[in-house]
Amino acid sequence: MVERVCEGNLKDFLSYCHKYGGEHDDSYLPGDDFTIDDDHPSFLLYDEDLRVCGAASLMLEEQYRRAGKGRFMIFHSIQSEPAGYRSLLEAVLAEATGVVINVYLFVPPGPKIQRVLEGLGFEIERYSFVMKRKMTNIQVPVQEGVDFVTFDEREDGELYCHIVNSAFKKIAGHIDIKPDRVSAMIEKYNIPAEGIQLLYFEGTPVGLFFSEITEDGMLEIGPIAVLPEYQGRGLGRALLRRAVQLSQRLGLDSVLSVNAENEKALSLYLKEGFTRVGTRICYGMDLDP
Repeated sequence: MVERVCEGNLKDFLSYCHKYGGEHDDSYLPGDDFTIDDDHPSFLLYDEDLRVCGAASLMLEEQYRRAGKGRFMIFHSIQSEPAGYRSLLEAVLAEATGVVINVYLFVPPGPKIQRVLEGLGFEIERYSFVMKRKMTNIQVPVQEGVDFVTFDEREDGELYCHIVNSAFKKIAGHIDIKPDRVSAMIEKYNIPAEGIQLLYFEGTPVGLFFSEITEDGMLEIGPIAVLPEYQGRGLGRALLRRAVQLSQRLGLDSVLSVNAENEKALSLYLKEGFTRVGTRICYGMDLDP
């Protein structure tokens, strides 16, 4: 049996997300600040004894609607048979069809979940790598014409969006953001002092990095973005080193994610001391109009 998440079962939903969500992808896992609304259609799956055995929640906020893509916050069942996943998916698609044209999620490689998703009609869209760097000293040499300025939410929201949207326009999976999304990120995440910095080149803002302290005590870096017309000048490397230097001051290891096809960024991270520690597979499903 599938039931829509409401005030009466919200506690059970959040408890299930907390217990099992990390098995797949906890990037946007529903937490205590979760809001029950049309932008987050969410469902619980119950077994014959009315015990919770699965959960699904889809993000349909404005930026996802504009892009025509909905991202799962959680799509998980502890049942051994795929029927539970199918029931959850049917409930979600009833809300998503006509609103977006694609739904997607990230999972770690594994024969069981991959077999389930492919049996439901999902297809692999891309791969991403999780990369980590131990806390070791790093030098940030002075680069002529380069200055770093701490991000000001009141003044720099539009600029942040312009740089990120321009830099990642051709990167698979990118969804354009607006200042309200940046404000929501700042409110939600544990961002250290100087955790968001702008890079100015010869007086012009052309790049940035974003970072947050994760619950397991690492500095997660990303995005790192440079306007396309300023790429190829070592500015991405300067931003990365600046972010790693921040992790050094905080006494934390660094972690980031990169699309597997972004060979230029992947090569940079490897040269700067990052190693691959995990892989995520993006599965997507196109919806009938």
